[in-house]
Amino acid sequence: MVAKMEMTVVLASSINLGTFFDNSKNAIKSWGGSFIGVIGAFMLVAAAVLICKAFIQHGRGQTNWLMLLGMIIVGGCFFVGGFDIMDNLANVGKQTLNDLATGTGIGGGKTP
Repeated sequence: MVAKMEMTVVLASSINLGTFFDNSKNAIKSWGGSFIGVIGAFMLVAAAVLICKAFIQHGRGQTNWLMLLGMIIVGGCFFVGGFDIMDNLANVGKQTLNDLATGTGIGGGKTP
């Protein structure tokens, strides 16, 4: 009984919460990037199927070519970039908000 209690105390004291959360963040980034890549692959396949369907119908059906182009572009970005694309977009938004809040944006300084 004493040996079990000592082992538990040793294991509990060797856990670092900062390392645990950093490892969790990296794992979730990896899984999220894979999930976004799968969504991109589905978008590319769906766009290809809809393009083939439009060509087979010989112009008799309605085809939203702008939506298909958007699906190809966004799906390709998601498939190739994964989580990095979303992270870059978030960083651009963060930088824009910081520039607007501090006044160091397009104008180059604070207005009087």
